[in-house]
Amino acid sequence: MKKALILFISVTCIVSMIFSSSAVAFASDSFVFEDADYDIYDNDDVLWYEESTDDYWYEDDYNYPIYTPDLETKSQENSITLIGYGGNEYELSIYNDATGSYDVLGVSNNGKYTVNGLKSGKSYKFAARAFRENTTYDEFNNPITSIEYSDYSYYTVCTKPASVTLKSVKYSSPGKITVKWKKNGSADGYAVVFSRSKSFKREACIVLNVGANKTCATISNLLDGKYYIAVKPYVSSNDELYYASKSNVKSVTVKKGVTVSKHINSLKLSKDAVKAVKSITKNGVNISKYKNNYDRVKAVYDWHAKHFKDFRDCVECNSSFNNCIEAMFDNEKNPEFILELEAGDVRNNDGSQVIHKWSIWYISGKPFLFDPRLQGYTGNFKGTLYFAKPKTSSLYKRMYIPQYAYFYYIIGGIDEAYKNNYTNSKDKIK
Repeated sequence: MKKALILFISVTCIVSMIFSSSAVAFASDSFVFEDADYDIYDNDDVLWYEESTDDYWYEDDYNYPIYTPDLETKSQENSITLIGYGGNEYELSIYNDATGSYDVLGVSNNGKYTVNGLKSGKSYKFAARAFRENTTYDEFNNPITSIEYSDYSYYTVCTKPASVTLKSVKYSSPGKITVKWKKNGSADGYAVVFSRSKSFKREACIVLNVGANKTCATISNLLDGKYYIAVKPYVSSNDELYYASKSNVKSVTVKKGVTVSKHINSLKLSKDAVKAVKSITKNGVNISKYKNNYDRVKAVYDWHAKHFKDFRDCVECNSSFNNCIEAMFDNEKNPEFILELEAGDVRNNDGSQVIHKWSIWYISGKPFLFDPRLQGYTGNFKGTLYFAKPKTSSLYKRMYIPQYAYFYYIIGGIDEAYKNNYTNSKDKIK
């Protein structure tokens, strides 16, 4: 009797261990399917399980969902590529203007399909649908194959316009250069890019947008120094701008430039600048009281210096200052420029180093320091010790040890989507 009891307990334990390990294997063999709460299990006949609805599908059941494609598009001058993710293949069709219907182009390869031989600067319409091949068997075990399709997803995409030739760049008068280029007949406008960086790093670039009928532009209120110039035609389609590759590059030296204050004064205020700055500073600064932009920027700086203790840290204080600058000058009539919060260390008088974040404003492509947080620590709330100091200054070199751009803004310009093409201020304009 005792032996039988021991044998029964042993068998029970073994069975329990087997089922326990099966359960663990069942859970550990799962992974999440893209864009859905799916798990795939290697357990008996279960193929799919959707956690959100507690639904199961089995090996001989093909009713698990097939989703409409969600594709990314990439344009070139004579081609458009549509890209799906997660290994899902799709059938791609293109709209035929002559017949008023879509013609099938083919099937994607590893989620990608490139349509070649397209005209530059032209808009095209595409339709895509995912598919799945289902196989069932008749009563004699003969396979029956059928294709199941998802709903269509639709895309309107434009090819990039052809690039243009930059003809000349000349220094014309203090702070001014004149740029001329050949016309692109299909362009809706041109972006004139002028940079202090030969490689066109985004941080050192200013972008001026001009109309379609122009083949020249005068760029004013530049600081002195050497600039590299290029032109990028663009076309507008479906509320998005598509830019050509930049033209050939020419350089010019501005022998005599304007002052920082004159450059800032040349910028156009945004429509809601007064209201926005009041909101950010909790009614602390009314920029309408000041006659020019330079004085407005100084008032915003002074307020942040005076109230530096009201902010949790340097990130909050100097980011708030940056937010005010963005609110004031993010006007499409202004050329695009970079403003960033830079991160690194600062050296104290005793030689020690502390982590810090400060503002860098690229004025005419040249970086200038603004640090109201440290200004506040001096106790001089109307001082200019850390106001509009070039990175080349002895103060900056002595105190600041930059490491990376903590956060950055692209301010001004006409195209928000174009700004979002850049993931950081070190990117290059191509």
